[in-house]
Formats: sequence, structure tokens, C-alpha cells
Amino acid sequence: MKYKYNFSIIIPHKNIPDLLKRCVSSIPRREDVQIIIVDDNSDPDKVDFEHFPFLGTPNVTVVFDKSSKGAGHARNIGLEKAEGKWYLFADSDDFFFYSLNKAMDDCLQSAADIIFYKSTNLNSDTYQLGNGRSIITNNSVDAFLNREANGEHLIRMRHPAPWGKIIRAELVSKNNILFEEIPRANDYKFSYLCGYYAKTVEAYDISLYCLTSRANNLTSATIPGLDLIVTKSEADYLLFLREHSLKDSVVYKEFQDDVFSHLYELHISDVEAYREARNHILDCGYTNSEIDSKLRHIANGRKKAVIVSNIRKLLHI
Repeated sequence: MKYKYNFSIIIPHKNIPDLLKRCVSSIPRREDVQIIIVDDNSDPDKVDFEHFPFLGTPNVTVVFDKSSKGAGHARNIGLEKAEGKWYLFADSDDFFFYSLNKAMDDCLQSAADIIFYKSTNLNSDTYQLGNGRSIITNNSVDAFLNREANGEHLIRMRHPAPWGKIIRAELVSKNNILFEEIPRANDYKFSYLCGYYAKTVEAYDISLYCLTSRANNLTSATIPGLDLIVTKSEADYLLFLREHSLKDSVVYKEFQDDVFSHLYELHISDVEAYREARNHILDCGYTNSEIDSKLRHIANGRKKAVIVSNIRKLLHI
């Protein structure tokens, strides 16, 4: 297949044009780079559509989507418009480091399907070190580069975000991989399918991407039914791992803990959502006795933690 560009960088956007400018301005200006901005029905009082950032700029495609279906849908639109041999993804409030330029050059010599890289987490306003949202993905890169026993498994299957990797377009198209169009965790399935189907992977021991933290972003926003959405997405991932003989993997164990912790929280806070999530987990292959056992284990663990905390307070430790 012929590609018009070497790289397509896909950026969903909503209501933050100034941060979008920062993001796009951080991308190396190269003739072989296509930038695709998909605006997810921004508010007219927050965005000047006639003077939208980079509208009319060479190699920049701007799509105004009015469906309000979220970042997953916006990224899928970006995939439809992409004409690059490699895909990169960015959130519009994040940005790249200039080291990306050399990484792109190196990438052109690679036979891998995915090249992973590290990220840095900074406060979007102050640029001080943030809350460590990049720790899990960076640890996966380190485990792979250090040739740890589970290193390749972790980098493939425990790297749930679309940023932090350069993905060969053929891998995505050949396996019909898309983003789920849900309010949160829309990137889980896309990421683990890419990791699973990639024939070979590589990694850079360098940070190419800055993941920012700020108030009122999607990660910190309160979305109705969010815990239920995330719990069901993670349970679907467990089902995928079970079906592909990865039930004994370290990632399965980690996500299993996450699923039942979220289910326990729903049991406390939202009875209807709890029932729906529990039924979904049953559909993913668990039995009622397994679910009850997991929930009892979590409840006992939390009771012990409260007792220890109260003792420490009494002893002024």
C-alpha cells in the first residue's frame, strides 16, 4: 500500500483551543507528517470556528464533528482520514518533546509494528511534576528494556493509552482495530488489541511526550455512570485475556484486582449499577461464588486497613 505521509498524528479536541495550539506547535514541522485534528462539537462561546487553530495549514486536516460522541469517536474519524505509514495519538491538552523528531527518523528504519516510548507528567499551568499518571506505562517500558521475565507482556498488554507509542498503520487496518465510542476507557481495547496482534515491538528509553494534569479535564471530570463504564471495559479485557490463554499472566491479575475493586465501590454507592456490572462480569466467565469470594476478600482487606489506621492514630504514629 502507498502512503502519502510517513506519520499521521491524530488529536481529538474539545473546548481548549489555546492548549490545542500548544500541542500542535510541539509537533516537528516535517513534510512527511500529517496532523489530523478532530473537533468534538466544541461550544461556540469557547471556540472561534472561523479562526480555528491551524485551519488551512498545509499537512493539517481539521474535521468538525457535531455528533458529540467523545474522544473515541473522534479518534476513529482520525483513523479514517489518516494517510500515514505510522500513527501517533495525542490529547489536545498534552504536547510532545522535540526528541520526537529524531525518534521519527529512527522509526523509519524499524521493522517493528509498535515502538513504545516514555512520557513525563507535568502540571499544565505550572509545568511542575504532576501526579504520576505516566508511572505504569513507563514501568512497562523499563521492564521491556531491562529484559525482565514479563517485560514484553507488560509493554504489550499493560499500556492502555494511545499515546506513548508509534503504531504501524498496517497493524491497525489489517486487524480492523478501532476505539470504543464510550465516555472513558475508550482506548483500552484499541491498545490491548494493538499490543496483542503486533508481531514485533521496540521501545525508546526516552520521554517523547508530556502528559499534563489540569483541573476540569476528562480524566478528572465527573461523568454519570463512569464507574460502571470502566468496570465493564476492564471486565471485557479480562474476558479477552481468558480467551487468549493469558489468564495466568501478571496483567490479568492486576486488572482482576481493578475490576473487583470497582465492583466493590459500586456495591457501596450504586445498587443498580452494581447489579449491571455484576451481570456483565458473569457474562465474562466468572461464577457467582467467585464474585462473592473476591468481594469478601476486598471487604476484609479494607476493614483491616481501617483498624490499622485507627491504631496508628491512637498511638500517634
